[in-house]
Parts: sequence; structure tokens; C-alpha cells
Amino acid sequence: MSWVERHLNRLKQLYSSRGIPSLVADLADDNPVVREKARVMLVALGKPAVAPLVEALSDVNPQVRWEAAKALGCLNDPAAAPALVLALGDKRFGTRWLAAEGLVALGPAALESLFEALLEPDNTVLLGEGAHHVLHELSKKGLGPWLTQVMTALNGEEPQMAVPLAAFTALKALRASPPVKRPATIGGGTQSRQGDPRPQSSEVLKTSEVVSDRTGSGRNRHKGIP
Repeated sequence: MSWVERHLNRLKQLYSSRGIPSLVADLADDNPVVREKARVMLVALGKPAVAPLVEALSDVNPQVRWEAAKALGCLNDPAAAPALVLALGDKRFGTRWLAAEGLVALGPAALESLFEALLEPDNTVLLGEGAHHVLHELSKKGLGPWLTQVMTALNGEEPQMAVPLAAFTALKALRASPPVKRPATIGGGTQSRQGDPRPQSSEVLKTSEVVSDRTGSGRNRHKGIP
């Protein structure tokens, strides 16, 4: 068993008495330190935290949505793709940006949900802008010429007509010949396999400090949450 796995097992034992719902509730706390600790714990818990975080991504509290988007981006689970796509239309720029970065990290696993959303002719401008950013970043990985076609439609004079058609063509091509999954870069340069629920290096380091803070052997130095 690796040190990361031992660390996560210790973490799960330490916080098992509270449970995921309690941690999700802490994402709404007025204290940014409490919010960050809860988010780091949820990321460390992995797959079981994905569904509750997806639900939190539609919370009425904008800070909860930001924390949920941040956590889901770190978890890198394809199951969160549809919710992250919807979050591209969030009223808060920070949440939209985190959702977009989460989709970029998912790589090919994000495309189907993104194209399906773009099939709707009444999509918001915000969703279109976020989708363009995601597709632009993914196009650098050589995932297919249809990404460029959708981006061109998004930039066109009549996107409401052109985008659904381009998205339909891209979705059909994607399902006929899915791109090969490649490692995604997350959290400042650490690579992981698609859908790997384990936290990335930056989140593991934060988790170490949170555990140290809770157990009295250190202090949490990560307090700057936008």
C-alpha cells in the first residue's frame, strides 16, 4: 500500500463520524478556512463524494457552487461531466472558469456531454463561451477536426443555427470513433488516468495539512479562497 493510500485510509477513519453530508454542508460556512477543509476532505474521500458534489453544484449559494466546482475538478470523474457542462452557464465567473477547467481535465470524457448541451438552440452566451474555451484547450490534444468545426460555429454570425448542427455532426463522429483517452494534467502538473478518483498532488498536500491541523500536530496554511 502506497503512502497516499495509507494517508487516505487514515483520513477516512478520522472523518467517518461526520460523513459526507456534513462536509458538504460546511461548504456554505462563512469561514473560508472551514470551507476549504471540507472541500479538501471531500476530494480525499474520492468517488463517494462525487454525487453529493454534483448536487451542490446547483446550490443557491454561489460560494457552495464554487467549492463544488473546485472539488469536482480535482476529482476528475467523468460522472461529473454533465453537471460541469451546466455550470458553464453559472452567473459567477469563478464557478464557470472552474467548471471549464474541470472539463478540460476530463479530456475526451467531457466531449459527449458538451456536444449534447450544444444541441439545444437556446443555449446561453455564457455556455457558448465556456464551451469554446474547453474545445480550444482540448483541440490542442488532437482529438478530432470536428472540435474546430464546433468552435467555428460558436464564433459565427448565427450560432443559434450553426452550433446545434455542428454539435450534432461532432457528436455523431465522436460516437462512431471515440478518441483514445490520454492522461490529463490536473492540479499544477500531476497526471492521472481518466476517471481516477484519487486526489492529485496539490490536494494531497493540502489534506496532509488539514489532518495535521485537526490532530494538533501542525497548522493549516491554505486559507486563500477566492
